[in-house]
Amino acid sequence: MCNPALAVMGVMAAMSAGQAFMQSEQQRAQQKAQASAAENNAIALRQQAQLELQKGEVNKRRVDMERDTLHRDYEQQAGAKRSLLAGSNVDITSGSAADSLLGNAMRFGEAMAVNRYHYALADWEAGENARKADWQ
Repeated sequence: MCNPALAVMGVMAAMSAGQAFMQSEQQRAQQKAQASAAENNAIALRQQAQLELQKGEVNKRRVDMERDTLHRDYEQQAGAKRSLLAGSNVDITSGSAADSLLGNAMRFGEAMAVNRYHYALADWEAGENARKADWQ
């Protein structure tokens, strides 16, 4: 017959091994869940960064459309003014007529400078927002 002390020790060893196995399985499951959550967070942050870049591209296209509108408006106004002056037999190469045309050109240049600033700002903001989203 078997020694009762050995049987008790065997049962206790088996129970201890079972507990250790269950603890390791719980730890492994917890670590797997943490890794999955971290991966999902990283994916969400990358998607947010991509969204910020896309928003920046949309803003830059909007600024480009404003630039095109500015250019068209300037050309229309300058053309209308030239036609009006030429129709009145005014020399547009010098004097107040030339100054008037130059004033339009200067205002157009200033408007374009503001437009280029807004374009650069939109580009910078998109990059900064994407970096912030990617690093959170």
